[in-house]
Amino acid sequence: FSSVRLTTNGLLKDDARDRLLNAFLVEPRVDVTVALMTHDAKLYDEIMEPQCEKAHDCVISFIRAATELGLHVETTAVDRPKVDKEQTQQLARVLGTTLRWRPYYP
Repeated sequence: FSSVRLTTNGLLKDDARDRLLNAFLVEPRVDVTVALMTHDAKLYDEIMEPQCEKAHDCVISFIRAATELGLHVETTAVDRPKVDKEQTQQLARVLGTTLRWRPYYP
C-alpha cells in the first residue's frame, strides 16, 4: 500500500475535524501536512487572512488531534520576513511534528 497524504490548513470546526481524522484511521498509512506558518497567532492571521476567529488556535488544535490519533503529521511554514524561524521550529517540536520550510516569493 502506498500512503495517503492529507494536505490542509487545519481550519475545521472540532466536529468536522474529528470526523475527518477518524475516517483516516482506517487507512493503512495516512500522512498529514498542515500549514502551521508561524508560532505567532497575530502574524498567522496576517499571512493566512482566515475567515474565522482564533484561526491559529484551530490549527494547533487540528495538529494536536491528528498526532494524538497516531497520525504522522508534518507542518509547513513559509520562510518569509517577520516569521521567527526558531520559535516556529520550537512550536513544531512541542506539537510532535516535523517542520518543512517553503520558500517565500513576494
